[in-house]
Amino acid sequence: MGSKRKALGLVCCTLFMTGMSLLGAGSAAKAKNFESLETQMAPCEYNIPMSLEKSHNVYNYHVEETTDKQGKYYMNIIKYFYKGSKAKKIQNIACYDEWVNCVKKIEKSNQTVVAGEAKGKGKIRFAMYNKKGKKISSIIDTFTKKDGYTNNMEIEDILVKGSRLYYLYIKDSKQAHLRCVNVKSGELIDDFMLKTKNSVEEMKLYNNRIYVLTEDAVNVYSFKGKKQSSYKLPKGTNYYSKSGEYVFYNNYDDISVSGNYIYFVNENGVYRCSIKNKQGFKLYYDAKDDFNFGQCRVFDICVAGKDKFYVMFVEKDNIDLNMPTKLVEYAASAD
Repeated sequence: MGSKRKALGLVCCTLFMTGMSLLGAGSAAKAKNFESLETQMAPCEYNIPMSLEKSHNVYNYHVEETTDKQGKYYMNIIKYFYKGSKAKKIQNIACYDEWVNCVKKIEKSNQTVVAGEAKGKGKIRFAMYNKKGKKISSIIDTFTKKDGYTNNMEIEDILVKGSRLYYLYIKDSKQAHLRCVNVKSGELIDDFMLKTKNSVEEMKLYNNRIYVLTEDAVNVYSFKGKKQSSYKLPKGTNYYSKSGEYVFYNNYDDISVSGNYIYFVNENGVYRCSIKNKQGFKLYYDAKDDFNFGQCRVFDICVAGKDKFYVMFVEKDNIDLNMPTKLVEYAASAD
């Protein structure tokens, strides 16, 4: 899947509910039955993948390129909170950096950190905003020649812990890194390259561990960059198709971590794997009869517990793979 922050057509974000359906578990005996609630999403400039509030309700950030009253360009970051059948806009942030790489709410805080591309080669700005969207602090992390900065670098996740700001980034789709800077000065503390055999698709921080999705496995690392375990992925279709002059992947793969499980989604449905017993991935939700899995591609998955998860989908005939058009909530049915 790689980066989820590609430039999309500028459209105002609107959302509306389109109803509920009951989706079966297919032939897998242990797969659960789920009810689904679908929300249609008009595309923005681009979408930031989903996150969870403590209440297990999901939210994400929409980013729009626009101008202020003085005609100055900026990125308008809008936070949407989803609960039941409603989507509510709860925050606006105006970011005047050249581009937004990642947006993350700081745990146990009302602050939001935005990673943007500052002016000058190899400069990444981390700006803190309060609940009202006002900037309260800012630091710049400068990459040197020794760091091997490249324009093809994607920030995947951010964590602020005490005086340290940790962030994950993928360089040239091959190298997975954990970088740590001082949250007040921006001074570099550490940069660990996480060794992998295959190309890197995605990275996530969860409970002081780093989860790295590669072509064939999910690898888990410590904050010191040491590989602790690896979980082989279930088989799926990761081929690409050609349409005129465009080349696009048939399906996105994605991961989410919740409790003691890693969740992996592909065109077959959702699999999960226990972090503790290492018995491998088993089918958790069979998507054989699911219209969205059959006609769309997965942009993002966010698991809210053992009985609920959310999936963002991209229309299969949409050339831009990073343009999700619907968010679907799956909740385990009573039967």
